[in-house]
Amino acid sequence: MKQKKKAKGVTLIEVIMSVALIAILIVPLSNVVLAAFQTNKNGEIKQKASFVGQKVLEEMEAYDELKLEDDGTNKYFELLDGDITKAEDNITKDTAVANKYNGSISRNYLGKKFTVDVIMERDTNFNYDSSSQNTDNVYDLSYKLSETGSGVRIQKMISQGAEDPKSFDLNNLTLKIDGTSTVGTSKVNIFEKGKSTDVLFEHTATGDLDKGISIQLDKTFSSNLNVEVDAAITGTTFIYIIKDKDCTGNVNVTSTAGNIKVNRYMNINEGESIADLYNINVKVEGTLYKGKEIVTEVLFEGSTKKNIKFK
Repeated sequence: MKQKKKAKGVTLIEVIMSVALIAILIVPLSNVVLAAFQTNKNGEIKQKASFVGQKVLEEMEAYDELKLEDDGTNKYFELLDGDITKAEDNITKDTAVANKYNGSISRNYLGKKFTVDVIMERDTNFNYDSSSQNTDNVYDLSYKLSETGSGVRIQKMISQGAEDPKSFDLNNLTLKIDGTSTVGTSKVNIFEKGKSTDVLFEHTATGDLDKGISIQLDKTFSSNLNVEVDAAITGTTFIYIIKDKDCTGNVNVTSTAGNIKVNRYMNINEGESIADLYNINVKVEGTLYKGKEIVTEVLFEGSTKKNIKFK
């Protein structure tokens, strides 16, 4: 009769070694899983913060006018959600505007809370006293468009180097502004589209046209004119279309190169003031996961320029 062998049992030392080995394998794996989770979660939070910041920035860009309220101590204005942005300057009831407005907003988006700082600072380098003012401290270049029986009249309005108006038969044609940058200056040529060798106006401005170009349409202008901007300069070129209240014409601005931003002021009475230029900065803060810690960081920051009138 065969005798069965008794199965060898697992010793305590072997059990301890097995558990230790499993622990060694599991801890790094759990760290990898946690890191991957935090990366995905942080990416989702940053995406939400970007959405919140862009929404506030777009709201600020949409304003042409803002109404200032007065609580007896501070002047402030409200955003669409009722958030308050106060004037930082010590301004009185008789002061129409402040140089700086600052507000801290609490926004919730898809279950996540963010703090949004909105800072508006008036650009004191520019003084838009009236739509008819054409001094060099307002714009880099300024043109006035009118119309006679002989066609469109274009006049350079900047006080330094002002020129007599020139008339051209440019109805339903395209006018192209070609900006090319050299050291410390920007050269601007104006010519009929497709005829770059036949320059109508040739101007030189200091720097990269930081103050922008204004195109003023007087009450006699009735054409529909297309302006193509070829901006071979750094930064953003600001184009200001200032239209008289009796003007029936229009100027359409497009870009073939470079970054441009068009601001339109419609139905302007002669001599009426134009809104001050404000630098607007929007910053969004929120919490992120960093290992075992939760930290607060700036998740979005965006800026723009906008002419806004306070009333």
